[in-house]
Formats: sequence, structure tokens, C-alpha cells
Amino acid sequence: MRKFTIFTVILAVIIFVVASEVAVEKYLPSVSFEDNALEVKLPDSLDLSKIIETNIFGSDLTNRLGDEVSGNEIVDLSELEFDEISLDEVMDAAPDIAFSSGTSELEDFEDENFVARPVGNVFLREEQVQSAGFVEAYIEEEAHDGMIYKSIFIDDLFDTKMTKYVVRTEASLLAKVYVMETGINTEVDNLFEVLKVRASEGLEIEVNDTNDFGASSFYMNDSRRPSTAFLTVRIGPLIYGFSYPKAHHTQIKNLVTLIDWEI
Repeated sequence: MRKFTIFTVILAVIIFVVASEVAVEKYLPSVSFEDNALEVKLPDSLDLSKIIETNIFGSDLTNRLGDEVSGNEIVDLSELEFDEISLDEVMDAAPDIAFSSGTSELEDFEDENFVARPVGNVFLREEQVQSAGFVEAYIEEEAHDGMIYKSIFIDDLFDTKMTKYVVRTEASLLAKVYVMETGINTEVDNLFEVLKVRASEGLEIEVNDTNDFGASSFYMNDSRRPSTAFLTVRIGPLIYGFSYPKAHHTQIKNLVTLIDWEI
């Protein structure tokens, strides 16, 4: 019984040693030392270089000499001409990419009936002038001399900008319109009061405070020009001055109303 047990143990040891050698030879790399160089040889089943073929941008690599390099050959990356590939070439080789914002097309969120004011005539438009009764009239911007109505000096007023318009036809002059706007450091009510005080300082001028138009208004009556009316009106953040023949009073009244509606 004892001899049988010893024989069984010896047989098991022999089988274990033989199986270990087979596994080492098949799965572990063999190591050899030749010319002081370490050479490692992997089994074919573990050598990835024999399984995977190298390919960049869908084509074979090219070394610095211009020779084609197949996927199975050893490639020295330091010799590749990556520095000679331009960004344009890369983008040309890349597939087209479409970017989408999530909607098929953009839609204008503003009212389609919205009409922008013409640049240069944001305070007074020909449509307003013509709708007021000056059917064939047009407007032109005119340089001013620092005065309104040729009698009230305003060129010294701080933080105030004025634009002067002429309403006319080809044949005649219908009216002149002065538009004054203030900056952030000046109150429009204060400017209106300054204009009224300066208008009343004229020797042959009388001020008629009516407040019939806009937020507040007054007429300046000049005895030297009895056929001409001078109307100053505060409309919102702006002050308008109208100089016109008294025969056009109805049209100017309509024009003031149209401007007041929009501001």
C-alpha cells in the first residue's frame, strides 16, 4: 500500500513538470543574449505586429524618402513627415461635417410687419409729413447755426444735441423742424423751461404758454414776423420746434399728433 502511494506521488510530480515546461515554451517569450543585446521573441499567438496592420488616414505610411511603408514593416515614427502635412490638407482629407442648431431653418422672432425707421430721419419721416397733409413734400437735413427760430440761442447749452430739418416741395418751403435731444446729465423738462425763458427775453417777442400739444408746449409770437408761427413742443424725451407759415397750422397740428403717437 505504501509503495503504491509513493509511485502515485512520483507520477503526479512528473506530469506537473512536463505540463509546466509545455506552458512556458508555448506562452512565455524566449529570451536570448547575443552581442550584449536583449532579444525577446513572442509566440505567434501573442505577437500583435503579425495581426494588426498599421494605416493612417486610410493609406500606407510614407517615410521621409518617399518610400511606401506597408503595415507589416517596422515604422520609425521619428522619420515620418508629419511636419509637412498642412492643416488644409488634413481638412480636405477629413469627411464633411454638417453642424445643426436643432432647427431646420431660422425664423425671425420679430413681427414681420415691423418697419425700421430710415437712418438719418429717425425723428421726422416723409411718411409722417405727407400723412399730415403735405402730400408732395419731402424732408432734408439742414445745418444749423446754434439758434432756433433765428432768435433763441442754444449753442451754449450743455449736453444737448440739435438736428434741423426742412420740409419742402420742389416749388416752395413749407416748414422747418428743430429736434433737440438731451444726454444723461440733462433733464428734458429743464431744457424746455430754458427755451421758454430765453424766448421771452426778446424785445418784440411774446410767449404764449398753451400746453395744447405733447407733454407741454408754447407759442412764440414775433411781431416782426406776424405771418409765421413758432411752436415748441416736448414729446417724450425730445423737444420739437416748428417754424411755419400760419396758413399751414392744420398740417403742423396733424404732424405733431403723428409724432406724439410714435414716441
